Amino acid sequence: MLPPILADLAAAEPGIDFDLVPSDSEANLLRREADIAVRMFRPRQSNLIVRKLGNLGFGLFAATSYLERRGMPETVADLAAHDMIGDDRNGQVVSALRTLGLEMDREGLRYRCDDRYAAWQLLRSGCGIGVAQLAQGTAEPGLARVLPETAVFSMPVWLASHSELRTSARVRHVFSFLADRLARALIS
Repeated sequence: MLPPILADLAAAEPGIDFDLVPSDSEANLLRREADIAVRMFRPRQSNLIVRKLGNLGFGLFAATSYLERRGMPETVADLAAHDMIGDDRNGQVVSALRTLGLEMDREGLRYRCDDRYAAWQLLRSGCGIGVAQLAQGTAEPGLARVLPETAVFSMPVWLASHSELRTSARVRHVFSFLADRLARALIS
C-alpha cells in the first residue's frame, strides 16, 4: 500500500526524501533510526506518539492457473490436499490456518519463504494457495480468492513517531498524510 501513497506525498512535497525499510525488525524511533514507522503491533517504546489506523485484512488466494490444475477447495479441510505457501520461521500463516480449524505445521507447507515479495511471486506464479492482503489479492489479475466465506485474518496497523512530531511541522505533516491515506486504504 505504501508505494502509491509515497508517490502522492512526493508529488505534493518535492523536498522530502524517503528511506523505505520494509522489515519485520523494529527500528528504534527514540534513537532516530526512523522518523515514522508503520507497525503491525502496538509500539512498546515509551515516549512515542502512536495512532492505531485500523486493521489490515488478509485472505486465502491462488492463481487461477493453479485452481484450473488442482481445483477450488470447497472446505477448510480440503486445503490439506493442496500445495500451501507460507512463511518459514515466524509461523504466521500456519497460525492463521489453525484458527480456521486446519491442523497444520510448518512441514504442511509445500513452499516456505520468509521473503514476502518472493512468496507473492510464488502465489502469482501458480505454485499454490497462500495468504495475501485482501486489497492486493483482489486487485491482482489472475488471482482468485479461495474460501471467501472463511474468516478474514487481520493485523492491527499502527503509525508511530518520536516526540519530534510535536515540534517538527514537516514530520507532523508526513505523519498526518500517512495516517489519513493508510487508514482509507485498509480493508478489515
